[in-house]
Amino acid sequence: MLYDSLNNPKIYDSFLQYLGDHRIIQQVIKNELDFGDKKRILDIGCGTGNVSRMFPKENYIGIDCDKNYINFARKKYDKAFMSMNADNLQFENNCFDIIFTKDLFHHLSDDMFFKVLSEMKRVLKLAGNALVIEICYQEGNLSFYKKILHNLDRGKFIREFSALRENLLKYFKVKKQYIKKGIWADLAVFLVYK
Repeated sequence: MLYDSLNNPKIYDSFLQYLGDHRIIQQVIKNELDFGDKKRILDIGCGTGNVSRMFPKENYIGIDCDKNYINFARKKYDKAFMSMNADNLQFENNCFDIIFTKDLFHHLSDDMFFKVLSEMKRVLKLAGNALVIEICYQEGNLSFYKKILHNLDRGKFIREFSALRENLLKYFKVKKQYIKKGIWADLAVFLVYK
């Protein structure tokens, strides 16, 4: 029942807005990204677009493979949204200054994770940065409460912090990495570049 409810864009958007870790995400974005000089921003796995409020309207594009979420985002937020698979980005090489992704990779197998990372690297400019925020396990430090919440998540590939880092290092260099304690889960934060 919970899974079916979250497939409804309006319910999912409300869930994220009122029960998500928006303050933490907003602070991380503010601390880690510079939006000056009309930088082009790609938000991969934007879902219903609720995080788009944290980015400037100019030069922002949010993509998601769920057409219902994209249609919802287009109606609710005054930004550019496109239905697109992250493993086959329909953009030119080296065209984005900033790539952002939040809670995408725990929905992807390792094979698909690597395909998406390859596409991210292809479209990121040489001087660009990618900010990856992903729920994670901390080695040996997962409370009973968070274990239950992880088991309820629709994503079936929640990884340990070290595994996320190892996968990212196959395609990027890591500029910053840390864990933020969230309400529902611990959040791995990686600022990476080519």
